[in-house]
Amino acid sequence: MESNVQSGENGEEEAHVSLGNNGHELSEENGGSTGVEDEDDDGAVYEKSILDLTEDDIMGMEFDSEEDAIKFYERYGQCYGFGVRKDNVYRSANGYIVTRQLVCSKEGVRHRKYLQRRDRVRVSKGFTRVSCPARFRVRFESNSGKWKVAYFVKNHNHVLAPVDKVHLISSFRHLNDSDKAQINSLKLHGVRTCNIMGLMLGQKGSHEALGFTKKDLFNHIDKEKQIRVGNGDAVAALSYFQAKAEGDPMFFSKYTKTEDENLKDLFWSDGVSRVDYHAFGDVIAFDSTYKRNKYNKPLVIFCGYNHHGQTTVFACALVTDESIETYKWVLETFAECMFQKHPKGVVTDGDLAMKEAISCVFPNARHRLCGWHIQQKALQKLKNSDFLDDFKVLIYDNFNPDRFDHVWAKVMEKYGFGDDEWLTRMYGMKEMWATAFMRDKFFAGIRTTSMCEGINSFIKSYVQCKNSLIDFIHNFERAVKEYRHNELVADFNTMYTEPLPTTSLGYIERGFSQKLTRSMFNEVKTQIQYVGGLNIIQRTEVNDVVMVKMNKALYERREYVVLYDKNSSKFVCDCGHFEYYGIPCSHMICAMRNERLAEVPDSLICKRWSRTAKVDYMNQINDTVTGNDSKKLAMLRRGVLSAACNILSEIACENVNDFSQVLQDIYKLADSVQKRRVGNKTIRTGPFLIGDPAMVITKGRKKKGGKKTRLCSRCRMPGHTIRTCPKMREGQGVGSHDTAMSDSSVELDDVDEVLPYNVTMPEVGGKGKGKGKDQIDNEACSQDLDYPFMTPMTQDFFHPGMNNMDGFTMFPQFPQCQNLPSYPGIRICEPGSSTQVPNFVGYLNEVERKAKAARIYVSESSGED
Repeated sequence: MESNVQSGENGEEEAHVSLGNNGHELSEENGGSTGVEDEDDDGAVYEKSILDLTEDDIMGMEFDSEEDAIKFYERYGQCYGFGVRKDNVYRSANGYIVTRQLVCSKEGVRHRKYLQRRDRVRVSKGFTRVSCPARFRVRFESNSGKWKVAYFVKNHNHVLAPVDKVHLISSFRHLNDSDKAQINSLKLHGVRTCNIMGLMLGQKGSHEALGFTKKDLFNHIDKEKQIRVGNGDAVAALSYFQAKAEGDPMFFSKYTKTEDENLKDLFWSDGVSRVDYHAFGDVIAFDSTYKRNKYNKPLVIFCGYNHHGQTTVFACALVTDESIETYKWVLETFAECMFQKHPKGVVTDGDLAMKEAISCVFPNARHRLCGWHIQQKALQKLKNSDFLDDFKVLIYDNFNPDRFDHVWAKVMEKYGFGDDEWLTRMYGMKEMWATAFMRDKFFAGIRTTSMCEGINSFIKSYVQCKNSLIDFIHNFERAVKEYRHNELVADFNTMYTEPLPTTSLGYIERGFSQKLTRSMFNEVKTQIQYVGGLNIIQRTEVNDVVMVKMNKALYERREYVVLYDKNSSKFVCDCGHFEYYGIPCSHMICAMRNERLAEVPDSLICKRWSRTAKVDYMNQINDTVTGNDSKKLAMLRRGVLSAACNILSEIACENVNDFSQVLQDIYKLADSVQKRRVGNKTIRTGPFLIGDPAMVITKGRKKKGGKKTRLCSRCRMPGHTIRTCPKMREGQGVGSHDTAMSDSSVELDDVDEVLPYNVTMPEVGGKGKGKGKDQIDNEACSQDLDYPFMTPMTQDFFHPGMNNMDGFTMFPQFPQCQNLPSYPGIRICEPGSSTQVPNFVGYLNEVERKAKAARIYVSESSGED
């Protein structure tokens, strides 16, 4: 009798069994029962299902391979309702498996040491091993080349699972490759785990067809997460930044560390954000939000308006606290990232630490407090909603300073709050929150930090409070991409559509629509509509300067004065609307109509709202190449060179001869440039160790009650358990790779999951050779790393080329294999010297040679021949 398992036309596996010489076969179709075809005395053929197979039938079966035998017994167990697991194997002298035994999943008993633990915290799991005798053994017959059933026990000593519960047995629950790929993709795009389960359940139709449980799904996601942050959350985040910098030459990041070498503060900004800031960074708003990562680190977002009036993100920072020193570091790093270009205006929520830091770092910037936060504070302090309505008028109305003081006195008298301490203090700070005192300062219409609050609200759909640093960065970037896509859509609408004139001043509408973006034109159009409600009461001209005085219909007491210089075509209005918003007011447009100007003068077009705002910035950057401008130009050159190298790489990698030639030419050219500029210097590597940040205690009112954070029972840190504790795996704490792994740290089969990046394991000593199976020579491992050796740095920030890339030495130097090949995008400092020398990746054959030398050295050290 023979049996084999092969793939059928319907994609299901079909098991075929031949009984005797009649070609009888056991077949499984469409996931149904497996049967045996046999002949009766009259030669008639009938089918026998798996449930009808006798012990004699099974003992006579033969399989083409070990895998076929395993699949058959798993299917057998699925039909009868018991799980299957692998048991003992016997090998030949050559190391090949010649006997394989499969047993019921309830075979054996739980070890005594797990029953007598006194340090148990959780309730122990129920017994799953009851010494079940059922087993299935196959042996390889060298004569026939088949695997034959050698031993079979059918009986069980426990209750078998019914049909509707078989899919819950652990040996039959698994995620196939397509399920894993779909889950990873959904998780990468921010879909919550519970929603993933519901989606896949809807696709499969039932839990039985799904093939796994919710616990299996969570375990898979947690395993993928542990792989990503295997060497520490901080290391994973900084490694990701390094990879970003290699693909984006304009990427910038910087961080600080605590005294115990843990990550403290982290700042980053990519190339698009830096260009956006130089084009639209005249006014910024920044605020912090809490609990958007598992360390409770406040997220500081620097944002502003682009030329469409949309929110754009300039930079981000995760900080440990909200002290003055921390905010100073954040602002100084922000200025360093933006080549010391300071904003003209800054809007914050009124935090005193922010206020002090801004006055120190940006002394010439006009600081405005968020009007919405002041409203909420007034309601909290005074608890009078009627007063709040009048207070809003004081905050936002376009008074002149004298008018503001008059209205303030009347409001205080009306409500009797003249002696209130908080209002007295706010009146002393009126230049920081009242529009009346900021009419001559450009703020792009920003009066609150609502854009920051909007970003915080928007990223909640992408970022969860349990996110690790690397997950948070990934998800935050997805949110930023949505904002950039909005800008792309707005550019498209501005470029490919033309607005329809709707007022009697159609020629003025067309003039503005051709120069401004669509959203900004809509703002101007609103002002054009107001022109119909203005009355010109006086016109005076002196030396080509025209003064036009007007008022609003039915509001004749309020007069507006517009000055128009015919020589320079400039307009000035005493309402200050153009100076504050960058949008011409209705009074200017009324004066323009009165002077019969057929075209819109350039003086009424604010460049930052124009269609070509970004293009104009890129064109003017080459005009003056001095100081910081030279750094900007170098940054752009780096981007161009990087793009050119990417094109060359795509062409050269398709042919091995082209690849070798281009690689050699690049090394020769790089070596020539390096020698010409900085000379030859010895390149050294050093260790880089950094731990995960600690949990942050933030400002603000604390939540009552709430879920208690679970801590690791080994290191007392949140975010993991003792099973996944980095200190448990590494034996000596986070990031420690200075000694060989001990037997208690990790099994040999799990080494690939523990070692960082792509590590080719060196040969280890066998039995009696002086090394245990769990002891790995880390020095030999360091020679086979398929990832760049990282390097120390003189500054705690990295940027390719210009600002240096920080890195990480994952393993110590190997004493007898020096001058290992290094990698691009990393700069190394000669000890005792401030000069930074770029180094480049070695040849592929050099890497292989060093790896071979490492293995030989390990073999000699361990006493092997």
